[in-house]
Amino acid sequence: MAFLPAPETARILSASLPPRTAVSTTGAVVKARIAALQTQGRTEALSTFKDGVQGFAVPRFNAQSHPVGAVAVAAAMPQMNAPLRATITTQLTRAGAEINALWGGSVPPTLETQLRALRQAGGRS
Repeated sequence: MAFLPAPETARILSASLPPRTAVSTTGAVVKARIAALQTQGRTEALSTFKDGVQGFAVPRFNAQSHPVGAVAVAAAMPQMNAPLRATITTQLTRAGAEINALWGGSVPPTLETQLRALRQAGGRS
């Protein structure tokens, strides 16, 4: 939802989002996650789909920079540590960018600028 037109995001958030776990799915919580995804180019979620599972995702775009899906990884939270988290986020971001390029996708300019800055800052994005 982070890269959909604002009216479409508002329409989706106006409906009741059913919780799958004890993690909140209120509009405010989802909006905060959307804002983070818009600035970081990826998202991370703890136990939102299944308890004890940490999910990571990066968006996929078509040639017109419209969101068409995501590339995601799920990992067991008990085994998660800082080096594994860094590996997952780095490799997932790289894979997402490569898939976008190979499939003719075009990252929105605002996100491309952010991702470029992250890569230059520390090699991770």
